[in-house]
Amino acid sequence: MSNICNESQSKSSDDYVPVGVLSQSDNWICQQGTHIFLLNPHRINEVVIYRRLLESFQFQTESLETPIDINECLLGDVNLWKTLLALETEQEKEMFPGYRKITDHRIIANGFHIVIFTEQGSSPEVKQVQLRAVADSIPTYGIGDLCEVLENIASLPESSSLSQSRPLKILNYLKGEAVRMARKSPLFSCREEIAELLESSKRLKTSECLHSRPFFQKLYDISSLPFSQTTFQGESQLFPK
Repeated sequence: MSNICNESQSKSSDDYVPVGVLSQSDNWICQQGTHIFLLNPHRINEVVIYRRLLESFQFQTESLETPIDINECLLGDVNLWKTLLALETEQEKEMFPGYRKITDHRIIANGFHIVIFTEQGSSPEVKQVQLRAVADSIPTYGIGDLCEVLENIASLPESSSLSQSRPLKILNYLKGEAVRMARKSPLFSCREEIAELLESSKRLKTSECLHSRPFFQKLYDISSLPFSQTTFQGESQLFPK
C-alpha cells in the first residue's frame, strides 16, 4: 500500500496511477486519489486505435467498370454540387488537358477517385464529373456515401479534419478494424506501458470502449478504511489501526 501513496504524491488527484497487474489477468489495479479502480487496458486501446484510424486511414480504391457521371441531379442538392466543384484539384497526368482529379484528402482517404473535365477557354466551364473508383473493402459503397461525405464537408469549417468527414459505413468499418487490431495487440506487461495508455486516454473525451463498456470499474474508496493518525496529502495514511 505504501507504494501507492508514494507514487501518488507526484500525481494530480485526477490522474490514474497504475498499481499492478492482477495475476492470471490482463486487468490492472489503478488509483485515483483515494479511490481504487479496476482497469481494462484493451478497452482503452481499441478506442485509441479507432481514433488513429479515423484521423489517418486511407482506403484503397478499385476502378469501376463503368465510371459514374456525377451531376447536381444525381447528388440531389445544389449545395453538395457546389461543395464538390469547390474542392482542390490537380491536372490528371495520364489524361488530356482539362481533366483534373480531386485531391482533397477528405475525398481521397474516404475512398473516392473523382475526375472533373473542364472545357478550356477564356471562361472555363465544367463539362463532366466522373466517379472512376471507390473503396474496394466496403460493400455497396458509392454515390450515397459520397453525398454523406460532401454533407459533412459542407457543414464544417474549411480546415475540418478527415475524421469529421467520415460517412457512417466507414465509421462502422473502422470500429470493426479497431476491435480486431486491439485483440491482436500484445499484452500490456509493464507499468510504463499502462501509464502511457492512461495518458492517451485523457485525449479521448470518453470513458467507454466501442461497445459502451467502461474503461474503469470502481472497487474501493480508501478513505472508508480505519486509519492511523499519520496523514498523507491531508488524508490519513493507509495503515489500519
